[in-house]
Amino acid sequence: MKLKSPNNGFVFFCEGRPASYQGKPKNKEIYKRRIESNYRRYYAGMMPEVPLFANVYHFYNEDVRIDADNISKPTWDALSQVAFNDDRQIIIRSAASIDMRSGFFEVDPDTIPLDIRYKLLESIHSKPHTVYIEVGELKTIDSLFHQSSLWK
Repeated sequence: MKLKSPNNGFVFFCEGRPASYQGKPKNKEIYKRRIESNYRRYYAGMMPEVPLFANVYHFYNEDVRIDADNISKPTWDALSQVAFNDDRQIIIRSAASIDMRSGFFEVDPDTIPLDIRYKLLESIHSKPHTVYIEVGELKTIDSLFHQSSLWK
């Protein structure tokens, strides 16, 4: 069942290595198609033209040399004109590239939406690469600190 992209935002994930901003154009195009396809698997329509926050988390279980800041731009470019009109709507963005082999990071399942929780956790722990994406409307100053509970 496809969901209409809600005004408050969306979350989804896809498996596979993300493209790097400095990477080959062919890899960026493959990544773009994968992101678009996974978004459209769950959602139809676009976010309204409002300010947005956007997060992308790359979890990996094999050696990779992709900086977190280099995965952000290709991800938002892939979703422009698909999930929102233009990536200039994104006022706040964050990116992380997390080596799951280090044992340093734990994923709190309660912070993951229930409809994708189990598939996402399975992917994070078993696949070489998993990209988790969340985008939402930036409504108030409180949204600037939407991640504050992660640091407690």
